[in-house]
Amino acid sequence: MLNRLLYMVFISVLTACGSQQQRPTSVPAESPEPIEVQERVSGAEFPSSAPERSAAVVKLLSQARLQYRYGEYQYAVRTAERGLRIDRGQSEWYLILAESYLKLGSSGNAQQFARQGLRYSSPVGQSYQRLKQISDGQF
Repeated sequence: MLNRLLYMVFISVLTACGSQQQRPTSVPAESPEPIEVQERVSGAEFPSSAPERSAAVVKLLSQARLQYRYGEYQYAVRTAERGLRIDRGQSEWYLILAESYLKLGSSGNAQQFARQGLRYSSPVGQSYQRLKQISDGQF
């Protein structure tokens, strides 16, 4: 109960902090190509490759990653589905959904989202490999 309360307070603080617009510090302004950064969360890798993403997408992606990290898989699913409504072309949403559904014991949904995510993922990335594993039923 205390962990859940702390988690909710943490998310509230993060959400409040996320409302302030911040400039990315790791990408130089004159960089013509997006730089790929990856965050590893409990065996799942969620790449971030577009510094031009909207603030709403960045905020939702960060929130979904945190929810996954803290074992709040149902909340991660809800957040990622909201993100899909904003931008369906981000493979990160599909990976978060696939990994979360696996943790929730719904391998059919996990495979479905993994197959969809493969369309938007680069075949050379680790996220593609993980999506491919899930879509092939290799959990």
